[in-house]
Amino acid sequence: MGKTPKTREKNTSANLLSTIMIVEDEAIVAKDIEISLAHLGYSVCAVLSTGEAALAAAKKFRPDLILMDIMLQGKMDGVETAKRITANFAIPIIFLTAYSDERTINRAKETNAYGYLLKPFEEREVRSTIEMALYKSAMERKLKQNREWLASILHSISDGVITTNVDGLIEFCNPVAERLTGWTAEEMADHRISEVVSLRIKKEMDIIEIKPEAIIQKGGTSSADNDVILIAKDGSRLEVEYNTVPLKQSDGTVAGIIMVLRDIAARLKALDREQALQKRLSRAQRMESVGMLANGVAEQLRRIIGPIVDYPDLITKKILANNDIKQDLAMIQNSARKAIEILANLITLGQMKDFSTEPLNINQIIEEIGNSNYFQSIKQNTPMIKIQTDISTQTNAIIGNKQHLITLINNLVFNACARISETGVVRISTDNIKTSESIPGFEIIESGKYVVLRIHDDGNAMDEEEINRFFEPFAVGNGSSTGIQRGGGLDTAVAYAIIKGHKGMIDIKSSRKNGSEIILYFPVYTGPVKIIEQTDNIDLQGIESIMVVDDDADLRKATMGYLRSIGYKVAGARNGNDAVDLVRKTTQGQGQKIDIVVIDMIMADDFDGLETYKAILKFNPRQKAIIVSGFTITKRIKDAMRLGVGQCLLKPYDNEVLAKAIRKELDKPDRKEQIGTREA
Repeated sequence: MGKTPKTREKNTSANLLSTIMIVEDEAIVAKDIEISLAHLGYSVCAVLSTGEAALAAAKKFRPDLILMDIMLQGKMDGVETAKRITANFAIPIIFLTAYSDERTINRAKETNAYGYLLKPFEEREVRSTIEMALYKSAMERKLKQNREWLASILHSISDGVITTNVDGLIEFCNPVAERLTGWTAEEMADHRISEVVSLRIKKEMDIIEIKPEAIIQKGGTSSADNDVILIAKDGSRLEVEYNTVPLKQSDGTVAGIIMVLRDIAARLKALDREQALQKRLSRAQRMESVGMLANGVAEQLRRIIGPIVDYPDLITKKILANNDIKQDLAMIQNSARKAIEILANLITLGQMKDFSTEPLNINQIIEEIGNSNYFQSIKQNTPMIKIQTDISTQTNAIIGNKQHLITLINNLVFNACARISETGVVRISTDNIKTSESIPGFEIIESGKYVVLRIHDDGNAMDEEEINRFFEPFAVGNGSSTGIQRGGGLDTAVAYAIIKGHKGMIDIKSSRKNGSEIILYFPVYTGPVKIIEQTDNIDLQGIESIMVVDDDADLRKATMGYLRSIGYKVAGARNGNDAVDLVRKTTQGQGQKIDIVVIDMIMADDFDGLETYKAILKFNPRQKAIIVSGFTITKRIKDAMRLGVGQCLLKPYDNEVLAKAIRKELDKPDRKEQIGTREA
């Protein structure tokens, strides 16, 4: 079998701790090799004579290298043993052989051996062959680790990566590229990249040609950031970004190209969401600005128009029943009342945050609306339109203002009727809903529990622009052949103010097939529900003494005239100082006692309703009072009510509303008795 060399060299290898396994069936030769390896500084972990034993030892010791004789005892020769070891453990093998015939060498090549030593061999030859094998094995392991590391990166990134050779044939793709293109890695093999990656310009759908030779010649990066569509194998489309760059080897030569594909659908969706949020914010800011302006304008106009509504009643009582002037006065009064209704809407626009509230069941409000004169007039004016209700029997309570909610529903039903050209149905429905995640739409409906109010019509659909401007004041819509003119007013703007004031959220759906639906989400109220007694049958007449405090002379005189007409004794005060002076005199026996005071909240000279009432209480701690205001229920109004003011009426209001409020307060027990009851 050959002999080991006679001369031995001192080992200078840096790889002093490398372990080597010897597989040699000649015991003398095996011993000689073991001695040589020890002299060269290597560690021999095992000396074996059969392939079966070598296979078991390789699994146990995992040596850095195996010296394998091709001719072995047993069923497996060295070549077969080497195949199994390299397949299972990737250990480098150097063959030892006394034969150099072509057949044996060809068989050995199949194992990817790291070297061959022909017996007899010199120690120097053994050392150089082992060192080259160990170096080559280390480099291959490092290269394999780098490849695995690179493959892990390419498989874990969110972009699709495809590489080709210089002819454009695909050699590699990661899983993301498979998902985006719809082609598997096996299907891509041996296909040109232009056959697999089909790109189009978004608007014109022109083909974007991928030419590897042009990319290689250009040398730099080619890219498109947006407006590109990738058509997958199944025909589906996806918006992507892409870039291409030549694939260069370590020596600078070009091996092909790299293409990176990025799915930008999520980014575009986020951008759309951001734009939608910005649009909603802008819309809310516009509506808030309109409300602030409207509230101020309405208060000024109310002072002018209020007497026009009240004085005709006083004049009518002074003229004969058959006098033609009564009709003229009625026309003036009717027009003034329409103006007052518009002013009421303007003021409601400004009451988006603070007004009196109570627990309410929206089903009861809908039933009350169905029996109202306003609802009946809509039905009479639009006989071809059916108004139906579909209310849930177990709808939860919400916290709100009854009159505002009535106005809200009336306005939206009126608007729904106006969208119907000839015949159709308007359906009002309610339900409870609980959502664990946000719902996108006209507004983003956050998760939570809601009472849902839906107003659906099967009339003309609204386009995107109409939906976006639905709640803006004076946003003109299309007319209706039913006789109702849609748009151009304040109805939907008032509805928006009421919804926001109730912390509600909105969605709007509209299509030619299904018509339009306004969906309102009101937060569920979970506290105790108080039953409010009805006071519709109150007798408005009275004989008590009332003082009206208002710095607007016309309004003050009109209010005083009405109250006198229903039996009350009425005095007036043009500001808070006059009112306090009058109360002081009555407590000193100068004049008749004042049973109740009606105080305007906003007056000149910075002496408002709250300060006036505080000063009055110093002279009459039991004084009953009502506050009236053209604005929302502010903190100062609430402070006045805590001091003893019974009610706050928001202007403009009907005289009958004022009379009911006065009668209700006068019929209450004396304030001292109330305090005693609370303390008890």
